[in-house]
Amino acid sequence: MFLQQRAVLSQIPPSSCAGLVQVDEGRRVVFAPGCAVPLTVVKSDGGYTYDTSDLAALRHRLFEEKADIIIYVTDSGQAGHFQIIFAAAQMIGWYDPKVTRVEHAGFGVVLGEDKKKFKTRSGDTVRLMDLLDEGLKRSMDKLKDKERDKVLTPAELEAAQKAVAFGCVKYADLSHNRINDYIFSFDKMLDDRGNTAAYLLYAFTRIRSIARLANIDEASLRKAAGSTEMVLDHEKEWKLGKCILRFPEILQKILEDLLLHTLCDYLYELATTFTEFYDNCYCVEKDRHTGNVVKVNMWRMLLCDATAIVMAKGFDILGIKPSLQEESSKCSKNMININERLQETFGDAIRAAYPHLENAPLAVTPNQQPRFGDYQCNSAMAMAQMMKSKGQKVSPREIAENIVKNIPDNEIIEKVEIAGPGHIPRLPDSLSTHRRPPGLLQSTLGLAFIEPCGNPSHAPHESKKRFDNEEEFKKRAYQCVVKLQSKDPAFIKAWSSICDVSRQEFQKVYDCLDIQLIERGESFYQDMMTEVVKEFEDKGNVVKVNMWRMLLCDATAIVMAKGFDILGIKPVQRM
Repeated sequence: MFLQQRAVLSQIPPSSCAGLVQVDEGRRVVFAPGCAVPLTVVKSDGGYTYDTSDLAALRHRLFEEKADIIIYVTDSGQAGHFQIIFAAAQMIGWYDPKVTRVEHAGFGVVLGEDKKKFKTRSGDTVRLMDLLDEGLKRSMDKLKDKERDKVLTPAELEAAQKAVAFGCVKYADLSHNRINDYIFSFDKMLDDRGNTAAYLLYAFTRIRSIARLANIDEASLRKAAGSTEMVLDHEKEWKLGKCILRFPEILQKILEDLLLHTLCDYLYELATTFTEFYDNCYCVEKDRHTGNVVKVNMWRMLLCDATAIVMAKGFDILGIKPSLQEESSKCSKNMININERLQETFGDAIRAAYPHLENAPLAVTPNQQPRFGDYQCNSAMAMAQMMKSKGQKVSPREIAENIVKNIPDNEIIEKVEIAGPGHIPRLPDSLSTHRRPPGLLQSTLGLAFIEPCGNPSHAPHESKKRFDNEEEFKKRAYQCVVKLQSKDPAFIKAWSSICDVSRQEFQKVYDCLDIQLIERGESFYQDMMTEVVKEFEDKGNVVKVNMWRMLLCDATAIVMAKGFDILGIKPVQRM
């Protein structure tokens, strides 16, 4: 309260003030309206501060870059600092908040699974490069657990590894309310179930595959969109349609509150709603024997297309950019999921060979011994046992031969070899190099905001320890900053060398995440800081003073000061 009273009095410039700048124990400070804590624009030793550089950066963005919207993304602990910066900029007339949006978007702390601040075992801050490396390792382990390494080429496996790792790290961060702290878990992040990037990418691939399976290209869909009547006669169609129509509402909300987890929640809801729709409403009807498409429900295909378009735009906003062009060029239109196609093909063959055998077992799985083929179907032995229980004695080999005779011509099976109790379909070499499971898309992922990390040297950590514990080291550090800000050639050269080494290390992270960064560090605004301080010094106060109220403020401050004196408390004097 005492500081607030003194801040009010500071609106009347005494002889020790220059415009909006006041001198306080050798330092020059600026009080913004409604803020008890001042900005220090020049330290007592003549150096500038983060307050000065932040003011210079804001002024440059407003007047040089002509920005209409400026969003500062930092941890929530700096919210108070930016509130004062914005208030000072408005006080001096740099911008009108009704015209230009300047806002701070704070974020919480990332916690480990022990619910403590996310750190290494040694207690150090986790470097982003180390985090990404660990993500790559775990994503590869996940892919191998699912045996994707057996159906992907090395290049495809590496692309899938990066897509899963980087996409999931990004999505795991954005899918939580940025204001709150959240627990970081690699296991949950890489799970292909629930609200994760892995699940959404899988769902997106599945949706896109429907049109290709129906032999419908994008031009046909665009043409149908202008002439097809949307007959939504099923409740799941209505549910999906209403969910799609909420997308503009979601975009408006995240534009207003800058909370991207709302978009993540919406995309997950859209994907699950689509699954309900697809499970209950047929889009493409195929002949069970030939596999040929016999009927396409075009308005439902348009619902599929609209869902994919909305999801693609959502991914784009989040920085997740799956490339379906590469997917399409590498995969036959009927190879979206080889295992599903084989299940369908052998299921049709079994029903054709033994139409009276109900609930015939169907077991098509990847072969554990690739030299014997890519996949194996072990249905013959189980079918022989089933038929034997009904009084029909037929050998497994005979059953296998009858099934093979009824397999229709197709483009995914090169040949079928009968081996032992079952038979093994072998894929043609021309296709085996292009097999890819759904959901593992090659993607270029960009992060909207990234905190530089990964200095190859331990010098910064050691310097920080000495700065915190050694007064002489701290004093010399401050002197170095002053010399750097005064453009001492030797210090400029040393600083440039440090920046170059750091930049090389940072670039490794940027390259991993395909980031194009406009580098503007504090030194970029160095020459502007002097102009900023001068502008505040030249700017006179324009507030209207009610003197009788100011006298009440002064009387209150005098009484409080006397009370502090009696209690032995010495408040900071600024006047």
